[in-house]
Amino acid sequence: MKSLLLCAVMAVAHAALSDLPSGVVLDPTNSFGIQGAHEVPVEWDLPAFIDGPILTLNGTAEDVHKQLLEINPNYNEDFKMFERRSTDIEKRIDWSDTKVICSPELFGKCSMYKMWDGVNYLYSLPGQPRNGPGPGACGRVSCSGNTAILWCNDETEPKRLGSWAWIAQGAERVWGQCGDCGQAFQAANWNVIVKDARC
Repeated sequence: MKSLLLCAVMAVAHAALSDLPSGVVLDPTNSFGIQGAHEVPVEWDLPAFIDGPILTLNGTAEDVHKQLLEINPNYNEDFKMFERRSTDIEKRIDWSDTKVICSPELFGKCSMYKMWDGVNYLYSLPGQPRNGPGPGACGRVSCSGNTAILWCNDETEPKRLGSWAWIAQGAERVWGQCGDCGQAFQAANWNVIVKDARC
């Protein structure tokens, strides 16, 4: 009986791993669990005051929000934070034909509620995200409740996106396809990962 159970578990694990795309290698020693990926600070270019100078801050959305509130305690009221911007529709990009990887073995289990908190916060942000050169340069843009949203740049040059909403849309695509953690790839050599994390 024990040997049958062990065989069944091994078969399920083998089937799950065989679903991974070629080139994706699990790496438990890496902070992201994916070979070739490394953590980089995402840079945020945005003002702390209406008509104020553009500041460059580093960290997750939650980290940067705390920094902005330290600089300007009225930041939320001034910038109407936590409200989706009217330009979101204009800034949508096409995720319909993108490759999506759904793998609990690779990305773990995520909290739907915390993922949506991160998505809604990203939709509320002004400015454009910047990421360092890759490939595999991944920065946490949001992390709460042990659920992280990461933006990865696979170009060899630094990358700037048109809007934080683009990353939010990638996370939505992951959840729509996987109903859990996963990874969605854009043709322009960048991707979004939703995964479990300590936060």
